[in-house]
Amino acid sequence: MTAREADAEPPFRTPSAPGTAPTAQSGNDHRGWRKVTEALETPAFRWFWASQFLSNLGTWSQVVAQAWLVLDLTHSAAALGTITMLQFVPLLMVPLAGGVVADVLPRRQLLVGTQTISAVQAVAFGLLVATHAITVWEIGLLASILGTANGLNNPTQQAIVPELVGEELVPNAIALNSVQFNAARMIGGAVGGLAVAWWGIA
Repeated sequence: MTAREADAEPPFRTPSAPGTAPTAQSGNDHRGWRKVTEALETPAFRWFWASQFLSNLGTWSQVVAQAWLVLDLTHSAAALGTITMLQFVPLLMVPLAGGVVADVLPRRQLLVGTQTISAVQAVAFGLLVATHAITVWEIGLLASILGTANGLNNPTQQAIVPELVGEELVPNAIALNSVQFNAARMIGGAVGGLAVAWWGIA
């Protein structure tokens, strides 16, 4: 072997032990995960995110119990469709005005107000069911109240995000909000179904 061929040979490297990952790669993975959840490092947004997740869990659990109740009372697909419409039509119409309201009124107080309305609605619903005093028209009224409250809550929830995290983290915070909403929709429906099966609709 000539001296030039010897120089061209790659230097000898000791092979890595099986099952070990390079330290740099592990560091990159850690930084990548932190980038995905970066907005949650802001305490105000972390509390906000967790509270909205719990609220949405309750809402979607209630949606399942409400549908079960309507079918139990009426055995009518038309009645179920009507109640569902009364709950979700406000989510199409109210946010148009809700965005304007969120720009005019203090957003934190507005969110406290919409969440309080939702809580009072849920308690009233539960009491009426537990006392066997609920009727279909009352279910429709309560569903409309919840839909209207959510129609005001949703645009306000989006509008307050920049105040909690700063403009540079807004895209990440909005993505995390989407994750919590869809996760609550899946988990809340399952929790609602299990709760109805184990303890009853009330």
